[in-house]
Amino acid sequence: MRKQINDTNFNTRKSYPMKNFRILRLANAGHYPGVERGYLTRVNPNWSRQSYVEQKAIWDSQFYVYGDSFSYWMKRRGNEAIDIVVDSVSLQSTWARENDIDTSVDSWCLDTILAQIGTYKPDVIYLQDIHAIPVSIRKSLKSLFPFIKAVVIFRGYPGGTLSYFADFCDADLLLVGAPQLVSKFSQLGREAHLVYHSFDHRINRFLDKVPDENKVPFSFVGTLGFGSPEHQERANLLNMISSATDFTVYSDDPWRVVPVKIKTADVIGGLASVVVRNSVVKKFGRQVLRHKHLFPISVKSSVKKMIMRGKVISQNFQSGTEVFPGVHGLAMYQVLANSKISFNVHSNAGRGTVENMRMFQATGVGSCLLTDWGRNISDLFEPDKEVVCYKTPEECIDKLRQLQSNDKLRAEIAENGQLRVLRDHTTEKRVEQIHALIATKL
Repeated sequence: MRKQINDTNFNTRKSYPMKNFRILRLANAGHYPGVERGYLTRVNPNWSRQSYVEQKAIWDSQFYVYGDSFSYWMKRRGNEAIDIVVDSVSLQSTWARENDIDTSVDSWCLDTILAQIGTYKPDVIYLQDIHAIPVSIRKSLKSLFPFIKAVVIFRGYPGGTLSYFADFCDADLLLVGAPQLVSKFSQLGREAHLVYHSFDHRINRFLDKVPDENKVPFSFVGTLGFGSPEHQERANLLNMISSATDFTVYSDDPWRVVPVKIKTADVIGGLASVVVRNSVVKKFGRQVLRHKHLFPISVKSSVKKMIMRGKVISQNFQSGTEVFPGVHGLAMYQVLANSKISFNVHSNAGRGTVENMRMFQATGVGSCLLTDWGRNISDLFEPDKEVVCYKTPEECIDKLRQLQSNDKLRAEIAENGQLRVLRDHTTEKRVEQIHALIATKL
């Protein structure tokens, strides 16, 4: 017999007015390996040894990706709501153990998710992670759990083929975070509703106020893109920026940056500005080792390790660029808030539109955002008044220099951008939109 789940919001079913409901959101944090063992353990060294409810409270308190933003604002709308982080091994295994689920079998992850659905008995399943449940089971959810009245799928990232998106068409409601996805689903004969990412304004309560003189002048937080076809433009642009100005980078993407600074003059044939992959990696490595008298010991050691592991060798940024490990949750928001100017560039999958989370995160905490232009940017921000937009690498560097030389202009744009986010792009606003859409399906 299962133990009673320790969540007072879901212990009993209630009768709701027509426009309120019980909703269970399955979220994929998409975190890098080590976030739970590293970042969350630093927040609370005992977090993985605590109960599920205690662990989840710690997770939510850090606003990692969205934390409990969705469920918090859904509850404020009068709904019963809960989030499950399906790819958190610690959270899910703890829930499983507390509810007598065998975690020694290969299917324990899926078994746990299905048990959570059965325990919580939601009216609505909201899939922010469509891969948590096999397609065949997902399409049978309402048969397996007759209490489910609607299945909602959210897709934020714009990349993917039509055949890939065809698998989503069983949903009762399709929500998308990018304009081009509306068109893709239209081609499949399905209506998709555009719901952009957002910023939870509660986050600002937990951030330290840093005077301008102590802020980082210019920073980038996120995936570097070296070796990734979908982020190649980003990689090229970061390389160009590093040649033009000093900036600070926070990233722990899998294309590891060699952890030293190298001056261009120290590198034979501009090797430091080359992004290499697969078979080319060995050729690059041999060139480095052949001219080893020009390279610091740490570079030679890193190159050897990269060759042995078959990893991509990232470019070494120009002198003046500081590279730090990635930051997550509230620590990431604090870094953004501490940055006078935050750099943003979308993946190649955007195809001329803009929609990523960083636009709302950086502006939400009051940083001046320098971001790539997209056809829909005016739907979100007023270009060069609320955010600064560029269309070419040359324009990017030119506008960056304008901001760096005019602190008053930079501060005005940062303030305007934050005011716009707090007015139009909060998670509270997005949840109101989602709530209204779901209510039409019940």
